[in-house]
Amino acid sequence: MFKKVQKIFFLTILILCSSKIFANPAIEEYVLEDGMHVYLLEDFSSALVRIEFNARAGFSKQNPDNAGFFPLYTEMFKYASGQDKKILSGLESECNADSSRYTICVTPSEVKDTLKALAVCAFDPIFLDDDINRELEKAKKQVTENAFSVEGFINSSIDSRVFSESPWKHDSGIYPTIFSKTKTSSCRLLLYDIAENYYKPKNCALFISGPITKDEALKLSENTFGKKHVSSRAGKSDIYSKIQTDRNEKQKLFVLTDPEFSPDMTQIVIQYKSLEMEECDYTAQVLDNNGSLFKTMALSESSLGIRHPQYINAAGTHKNNSSRLIIQALLENPKASPCKNALSFTDILENSISGISDEEFEQAGELLCNSFDLMLSDSSKTMDLLSQFWAIKDYNRESDYDSVNFIENFFSRPERIRSTSLDSIKRKVQQEKPFVFVLVNSSVFKKYEKEFQKNGFEIITVKNGSWYTQKLYAAIKDSMEKGSDSEDNSQTSEEKAEDLFFENNKNSISRYELKNHIPVFVKERSSTNTVSLCLMIEGGEITDEKNLYGLESVIVDTVAVKIKGFLYQKYMEGTIKNFPDVMSQTDFTSSAIYVECLSSDFKEVIHAFSEALIFSDFTPAMVDPVVLQRKSSQIVKTSSPVFQLTSSAVSILFKNKEYQTVYQTNQDILKKLNFTEILEASIKLFNADRYKIIVSGNVEEAAASCEEITELFDNTFGIIPQEGITSKPQVELNTVNRKNRKVKLVHLFLTDVSKEKAGPRPQVLIPTTEFLDPAQFWIKNESGNDKEPLFNALMNDFCGILQEKCDNVVQKQNMIVMNQACDSNIPFAQITILNVKNSTTVEDIFSKAFSEYKENLDEETVKRIKANWIKKYLSRLQTNNGTNLAIKAGLDSAEAVPDKYILDYEKVMNASVEDFAEVFESFDFNNALKLYSADTKK
Repeated sequence: MFKKVQKIFFLTILILCSSKIFANPAIEEYVLEDGMHVYLLEDFSSALVRIEFNARAGFSKQNPDNAGFFPLYTEMFKYASGQDKKILSGLESECNADSSRYTICVTPSEVKDTLKALAVCAFDPIFLDDDINRELEKAKKQVTENAFSVEGFINSSIDSRVFSESPWKHDSGIYPTIFSKTKTSSCRLLLYDIAENYYKPKNCALFISGPITKDEALKLSENTFGKKHVSSRAGKSDIYSKIQTDRNEKQKLFVLTDPEFSPDMTQIVIQYKSLEMEECDYTAQVLDNNGSLFKTMALSESSLGIRHPQYINAAGTHKNNSSRLIIQALLENPKASPCKNALSFTDILENSISGISDEEFEQAGELLCNSFDLMLSDSSKTMDLLSQFWAIKDYNRESDYDSVNFIENFFSRPERIRSTSLDSIKRKVQQEKPFVFVLVNSSVFKKYEKEFQKNGFEIITVKNGSWYTQKLYAAIKDSMEKGSDSEDNSQTSEEKAEDLFFENNKNSISRYELKNHIPVFVKERSSTNTVSLCLMIEGGEITDEKNLYGLESVIVDTVAVKIKGFLYQKYMEGTIKNFPDVMSQTDFTSSAIYVECLSSDFKEVIHAFSEALIFSDFTPAMVDPVVLQRKSSQIVKTSSPVFQLTSSAVSILFKNKEYQTVYQTNQDILKKLNFTEILEASIKLFNADRYKIIVSGNVEEAAASCEEITELFDNTFGIIPQEGITSKPQVELNTVNRKNRKVKLVHLFLTDVSKEKAGPRPQVLIPTTEFLDPAQFWIKNESGNDKEPLFNALMNDFCGILQEKCDNVVQKQNMIVMNQACDSNIPFAQITILNVKNSTTVEDIFSKAFSEYKENLDEETVKRIKANWIKKYLSRLQTNNGTNLAIKAGLDSAEAVPDKYILDYEKVMNASVEDFAEVFESFDFNNALKLYSADTKK
């Protein structure tokens, strides 16, 4: 990530001329709705699709405060999706001078998921503590090692002189003292600043090539990257863009001395800054030719001690619309002094450039053209080259180029090269005094120190090599260090108050009310091009009578089927562009129907949703498949040993009959249900008092204003009458004396072998496999609703430790630990352990883990608790539907607030070790209800 050696970029191929006529690859350029450019190239001779995401967020964007965090961001990128990280396991990331590039090769079937994950990482990243801590520690180690290495000394010394106005805009410009002090929360803030300011659609591009049609690639790009991404905060100006220093701009001669340098070798580095890109690469090509006049003259000068043409290198490097011509030479046991050799080598170079012949110049052009042809030999190389070119030359900022004609400009480089003037190159070289750096061993330097001083060389050692060791930048360094100190002193308050997630999400959910008093909650997510509409319905499974259990979900699922029908009709008519995703779900105390669609289709979707809900009737053809599906799911659910334990626990702990109904193990539900009963029950659904509407996504794009959305809902859902609603039952708990219970479980073994092929059933079943049952622990949240998020965070993390203990059991049992969080309806954390061989082992593991956890509850543990809580409970916020689920959960809670997940986040993030310790003290392991299978050995 942090280079130890200075790279020389041989990008001459970008600017070549060609004497051949060949067909350019058929690259297509598109601009997505959010302004991001996409470049596509079909190549069905390849088996893999190459995908590259490129952001103009390289070293050149750094300032003293965030130097080092751009390459760290590049390392963090593939972990920022909040999804299955295996999808991007093959992603290659690199942070260069002008851009950060992310490349992966996948099969065509993996393109969709890959683009989806890349888009989330690019524009909606989540940086978790675990990932930050791991990568930050790696980066700190690399930065420190590089800063105190010989390579780091050389690179930082040269860069801080050649680019004295902004030396931090290079990979060598990281201030290790400040970087190493960075805390996790400060690091996250810096990462999000980079995301907000540089990972924006108009600052990024996507390159796709391989066996995929352009139409399909464009469609997938639009559905993932084509969202309307708008920064939620104003970008920060770069106050350090260029610093005025009192450095002597005429000083161009420098000698670097260090005892680590070989006493037998002298290295000379010369840099020119006045040449344009084409001139720079053309000159480098001429000079680097082994038969060039330059190398011939240098090798013929015996006093220099250059043994071979390969000991001399010339190259052009380009960054941020500026170019450098860099010439390096390695002198072995030179006869003359290093000072004299440096001046002599510089004279040879200048004379060689002045003596370039037309023939030599034309020959170099031919070599450049051949290199260009080779680079266009396959789609992967072509797109790689195009991406490099895109990053180097930002046409959006150039007056002489039209960004729309980027591809044309790329392929017409040879034509522009032909107009390059040799006379212009010679004139600029003659007028410029180049930077000259001589690298010598300390003992050798002492012999020639006076000679160096007499000839005007500035002496550079490790004490003044890097910019932050020089007096010129003392004010900047002091400012940074003061900022770092104040940051450390306010770690527990100010940094947390600045947390971007909380700041950007608090008070972000708007609330409106329709004329029939249906509340509408709107969460604007401008970083997406879709909208999710959720109709939350009060009631849920708890409203079903015992003999009609499952009826509520049948009604809700049937409404969802009707909505799909209405949407399909609009889709076929062309009224909506894409067919929306429709999902229904019936929970303990409420149900919900979700529809996610393109923002441009949102108005039509509202009409279709309301028409299906209000104006259409159920039919047997709709209902019968839903009923059959509900019956089948009940059989599968009640056959689960885990559910059977849960059912027993509920019957032991709760007095509420409604709870017993929901968790009954009766498989034969809805047996006597007829269509008339379903119709009668569906009428109860037509009640505005049961509804809440939740909307998440790019609502601004879907409608001109919030008033327009409210009016639209008023004219649809607003006409539903109010019929009153029954309040939720209060939780009533039993007094439980005996805490350890054995439960007789019913086992159902499934097979895919048909009855006809199974043969006659044997009289005696002989088990060939040891079947192990689960165990369950129910721990009551004694800390109250206010501490519920801390309770759940602790239990979630504790289960992770419990899993580690289970994995270390001598007898490998493959025990798996699962955790179900508590809420206002079930105020118990449910810890389930699968594959339990004997109860004594589990009791011992649980008891030891419990006591050790209590002893080890410190700052590091709390950091882990918070990170694990974010992973478990906030990862769903990546999607609109997931955001709606989080809002619905808040409305379902005892607080009945839509932003509960945001408030919970604040509570968890601001909680101290003492806060978590207080909640953990309320745990009573001995008082937990422990359930084992009757078949589990003691």
